This record gives sequence, C-alpha cells and structure tokens, in this order.
Amino acid sequence: MKVYSSKDDLYKDYQIAVKFVLEPPKTYYHSRDYEKIVANLKAEHGCKFEEFNRSVKNFQQEYPLSAGFVVEVPVSGDTGQPLGSRYVVLMDETGWEWWIGTIVGGCVKKGVDIFCDFCKRNWQKLHAKQARIDHVEIRTAEKGIGRLAFSEFDPKQLECLLGKVQQIASIHEANQECFGGLLLPVTERVD
Repeated sequence: MKVYSSKDDLYKDYQIAVKFVLEPPKTYYHSRDYEKIVANLKAEHGCKFEEFNRSVKNFQQEYPLSAGFVVEVPVSGDTGQPLGSRYVVLMDETGWEWWIGTIVGGCVKKGVDIFCDFCKRNWQKLHAKQARIDHVEIRTAEKGIGRLAFSEFDPKQLECLLGKVQQIASIHEANQECFGGLLLPVTERVD
C-alpha cells in the first residue's frame, strides 16, 4: 500500500478530490465522530478501511492534518466476481475528502454510486454529532475548485467531469455540461 504524507502527494495519483463539507460545528469533528459511518459502510457494503497515516498534511500547507485511509468498495464484475475499487479518504475536523482516480470500465463508477448513495441516506443519522453535509467541493490541484449543494450532487457529474478533465484548463469549463450550471467558483477553500 502506498503511503501518502500530504494532499500534494495525493494529487500526483488522483485527479479529483470531493470534499464533503459538514455544517459548521460548535466544536471540531474528530475521527471518532465518524466511527458509526465507517462501521455501517463495512457492514452494509463490505467496504474495507485501512489506515495509512494519521497526519496527512494539507494542500500546500501543513494544517489541518487529516487521518488517511485506503478504502476498498467491493464491486462485482459481469459474472459476479469481486473487482473492488480503491479510493483514498481523508477525515478531518471539517468532513471527509474522497480522492478519485479515473473512471475505468464502470468499476470505479459503481463504487462512487455506492458511496454517494450511502452518504445521502445515512450520513446524518450515523454521525456522532448528527452533523449534516452542507455542500461538496470538487477539487483539483491545478484546474480549480467548485462548490455545489450536497442535495444537488450526483455521481454522474463526476463521471462527466472525469471524462473531460484532461481536455479542459478549468473544471468550470465543464460546469454547464456536467453540473447543469450549478458548480459555483470557490474563492476560499474549506480544509
């Protein structure tokens, strides 16, 4: 398993990160606040979480630090054999950040669908402080950041964006086609 020490390192292997930004807390969120979510992803979908670093540095700066996990979402092939799809998830005081490589043969797409559907159905009731996801930020190292309400977020938007990310200079060039014009530019990053 590859060990990442910073978000800068992650961007070398993953094109897009999706930050699930939680409502502003009265206190900071901690890894223990996500324990029920992780347990239910394991029980309901057979996901595997393997921690690789408790102190992943932020993008182009050190803080806030995140706990880093490799997550495997079991996905079956056409004949039912397990394929799996692997992602990196960072957990910190503002929410989860989910790192996605490329859409390959539907396997990664199925994993994205499973994860997003689970979050929409279960996040608030399983979060220790019952925090809601306010919005998502679609992040790249060099092609910008966009934000949209969690209720407007759909995995098909990511699939569309990943199909175009090599041909565009900014993710906002794909706003109309992939996000229906809902992706807002971000001037201040929430890390």
